[in-house]
Amino acid sequence: MKYKLLAADMDSTALNSKKELTPNTVAAMEKAIEQGKIIAFSTGRSISLVQPYIDQVRGMRYAVTGAGASVIDTYTGKKISYETIDPETVKYIAARAAGYVMPIFFIDDKTYSSAWCVDNCADFGLGAYEPIYRQGMNLVDDVFAMFMADPKPVEKLNLFFAQDGEADAVYEQIKNLPVSFTCHSPHCLEINASGVSKAKGLRALCAALGIDMSECIAIGDAQNDEEMLKAAGLKVAMENGSKAVKALADAGNEVMNHSSNHAHFSKLSEDEIVADVTACNQKIAAVTGVTPTLFRCPYGEYDDHVIKAVSSTGTTAVQWDVDSLDWKGLSAKDIQSRVLKNVQPGSIVLFHNAAENTPEALPGIIESLLADGYTIVPISQLLLTGEYTIDHAGRQCPK
Repeated sequence: MKYKLLAADMDSTALNSKKELTPNTVAAMEKAIEQGKIIAFSTGRSISLVQPYIDQVRGMRYAVTGAGASVIDTYTGKKISYETIDPETVKYIAARAAGYVMPIFFIDDKTYSSAWCVDNCADFGLGAYEPIYRQGMNLVDDVFAMFMADPKPVEKLNLFFAQDGEADAVYEQIKNLPVSFTCHSPHCLEINASGVSKAKGLRALCAALGIDMSECIAIGDAQNDEEMLKAAGLKVAMENGSKAVKALADAGNEVMNHSSNHAHFSKLSEDEIVADVTACNQKIAAVTGVTPTLFRCPYGEYDDHVIKAVSSTGTTAVQWDVDSLDWKGLSAKDIQSRVLKNVQPGSIVLFHNAAENTPEALPGIIESLLADGYTIVPISQLLLTGEYTIDHAGRQCPK
């Protein structure tokens, strides 16, 4: 599959912990765009809070904003898709969200909130966003009063709560309204017009560009990314994401075996190897419903004895040829440089889910590989079947 469009969430995905696009990520995005790929942000932010980042990436043109409410061609200003909540519904919600709550109204591609809320961002778990809000948000004395005095259609309404239980209490009062809850967490409600999602926005963008959803890559980490990940041809869930998001990604990708105990297999007996591999296969099958068929040896250690024992379980042992060395704590820049320097057609690249800087490195790696014409596939699709030989480096070679 030749992917044509990459849609990336922003916060905790394309952006680093400082809410910045790193130079590596910008370079990778620009390289992909130069190769004819479409790179678009798909975000819960309004375009007013997205445009400064788009301006950093030469050639970036489109954005799915407001969690799917507004899809914009930033070159022309044309709204490819635009859906709002009617003012009367918003007034009903606002009347039930009184108290110590931080509301953010998305109106006409701008965001509005109360100045006192931004002064107290940390109370609502939003301390990292305070500089962004001060720079790109319209602050008024009382945003609820502003809206009630001049009600308008709303692209999205965010409600952030400081206390446990408050979000659920408001949700119970408004859950039957004709709206979509693109995020419902203990301290936040993200409310859009009925049916709106990042997935719907991405579909609208693809339709406008003549691209099939199977030709899209989606990268995300949060609840409002779930539908988008489900709809895309290739899903990439960031390790910092919710369990639900990773489960969705797993549904479209392969979950294979890396042992139960991460032992040194070359020091184990055949029976011990079989018992370990079998136990891990059973655990994975219990969660996913699919028994793994591939196995990666812990530490990359293997010999004929290990391969024979693993094969006896009906599992094929595989090895990587490019080690990202993310497990050594390399920076995202160094991880990206190392992988892109060593990858070649047929490569299997080793990453670790617990490595600190891998999430930041991955988007740039993926975008660069796609720009160079690579197709990313599950390992089972990479392996040869039928008759083949294995060379001195462990590569399969067709006869």
